[in-house]
Amino acid sequence: MIRGQVYDLNEFIHLHPGGAKILISSAGMDATTAYEKVEHHLNSEVHAMLDMYKMGSVRRLELGSAWGYALTPAGPKVVSLAEVYRAWVRFLYRVVELENALVNDFSVHGLPLTKQEQPDEVTPLKSALFAETIDRVLGSVIEEILGKDLEYLWCVTTGLWAPDRSLSLHIESNKQLLEGASRVRAREQLKTWNDQLVARSMGDKPRAGDLAIGRGQQALEQQVTTLLSQIKGHLCAALKVFEVHEADSLEHGSDTLLAVFPGIRREVAGFLHGFYRTMAATHFASHDEKETP
Repeated sequence: MIRGQVYDLNEFIHLHPGGAKILISSAGMDATTAYEKVEHHLNSEVHAMLDMYKMGSVRRLELGSAWGYALTPAGPKVVSLAEVYRAWVRFLYRVVELENALVNDFSVHGLPLTKQEQPDEVTPLKSALFAETIDRVLGSVIEEILGKDLEYLWCVTTGLWAPDRSLSLHIESNKQLLEGASRVRAREQLKTWNDQLVARSMGDKPRAGDLAIGRGQQALEQQVTTLLSQIKGHLCAALKVFEVHEADSLEHGSDTLLAVFPGIRREVAGFLHGFYRTMAATHFASHDEKETP
């Protein structure tokens, strides 16, 4: 989106002179600042080309003047319905930013990094880069999803729809998930798994297990993609409340909005459990395979 206009750049992405990664980083978000930073808004030719991919305009919602009190970690705060809506949009934007960054990071693993490599070849460098990306997912990405922004979103949402709900219970539920055994085991397994990947990649000849390792990497990447897609689904369902009911959202949005928070925790918990199982299965499968002569 640029200046309130929505564009579909799927056909243009591979023609972009600055490369695809720049566009991927802004996919699904407001790219006005990035667009103007490189002064494209001053170039009539760029404007004309952009119009070829225009889909439509963003509609402004009429949210009225409804307001309420939110008990945030910083203290009580008066919040309007419009401010709560913006908080939901900001959180969705942040999830999309995380997703776009990971798409760019994962794209490295399907590319040859040297002239001698095949695109799908398992190498020590690719293994290290992949492990760094996965470690970031299990670390900072999960922490950010369940962190302060979600906490603030809970505060302003319950302030208008469920003022009797406990912030401390929300924080404790997220803390248990972050410190739970599934996440700890997954991070421990990642280290073991990566050590094996690097060790297996040191030889001159491909090994039989490399194909299994490659499939394991693809499975892990797909699980990350699915997690973020599921979280976006919950957030989009919440935003639909505002889009459909606008100023009447206070009368209609309670169940849908409040269901998002346990929904996100449920998706993260399932992801961590499945993630560990995938790493463990790939580790043992590749370990037991015989090397090619």
